[in-house]
Amino acid sequence: MRTPILAAALAAIAAAFAGCGGGSRGGTESTGPMSTPAQAAAERCRRGEAMRAGGDLAGARAEFDRALEADPQWPEALLGRGRVRQVSSDVDGAIADLDAALRAAGGVLLRSARPGPSGVYADRDRALAMSRLLVDIHVLRGLLRESKGDAAGAREDIDEARTIDARQAEEALARERQGGKP
Repeated sequence: MRTPILAAALAAIAAAFAGCGGGSRGGTESTGPMSTPAQAAAERCRRGEAMRAGGDLAGARAEFDRALEADPQWPEALLGRGRVRQVSSDVDGAIADLDAALRAAGGVLLRSARPGPSGVYADRDRALAMSRLLVDIHVLRGLLRESKGDAAGAREDIDEARTIDARQAEEALARERQGGKP
């Protein structure tokens, strides 16, 4: 369920970024400075995604776990580990990771969208990446909830994803239904 503050932030970001390109797909590249833990988490996520795509689930899981050691609230690592758990038939673990990823991504989104000293967003690329990531997380969690027989929860997640970005939500649904490969 979306809070009024998050809803307002998403609406403001959607309006500000309407028609804008750019931003990184996974949210690991930013034009602003990143702390060492964030850089380590981003690099571990890149490695984990490559391993997951190559079928090395144990290696991918280890990389996502290392990313979370570097930054326990790194949303991309929580999503990545959730995907590994999904493929490993640990649906409850996957949903738990996606719940945590939603909380973490929402926090990053709010911090990134806050106006900086010059009046522009603190980190526009990261804010845009988080809004995209929220769609992916909601879609995957919705499909996992559906697989557990929670039709109402699934519908809530898919509707939330569509509210954030309808086109991206449909693309994510199609991708996830074909095995989650980009």
